[in-house]
Amino acid sequence: MESYFVVTNKNGIKVQCLYYGNKQDNIVSGVETLKYGDILTVADYGKYVFGIGWYILIIVNEEINCFVPIKILEEAINSNNIQLMIELLTEHISLSYQLDKALEYKNKELFLCISNKHRHLQSLIEKISLISSAL
Repeated sequence: MESYFVVTNKNGIKVQCLYYGNKQDNIVSGVETLKYGDILTVADYGKYVFGIGWYILIIVNEEINCFVPIKILEEAINSNNIQLMIELLTEHISLSYQLDKALEYKNKELFLCISNKHRHLQSLIEKISLISSAL
């Protein structure tokens, strides 16, 4: 089963990509820069490189196929450099609800605090929509 992630680091992230090889001696790899808002499809297809470890297939914006080390992917998730798309959408809905409640109760301080988070997330979701509509 595939999982969908979004790059949430505004500076983007660099990942090592494996293009060819199954041993440390014969691998062909490079570095890809994943940009803010890129959609990552993490496939359920892995590859083991002797002497290095496991790599997993990611597809960037349905265009670039790349095997990345599982450790790098885990670090990006744990440091919130990438997040599950469903988590972002759920957070957006929650913030929208909280904004409505802050307006309803005329709580200016809460409204200002939440509106900044909501605005940031809204811009990211718009960027995701543009990328996914172009695919």
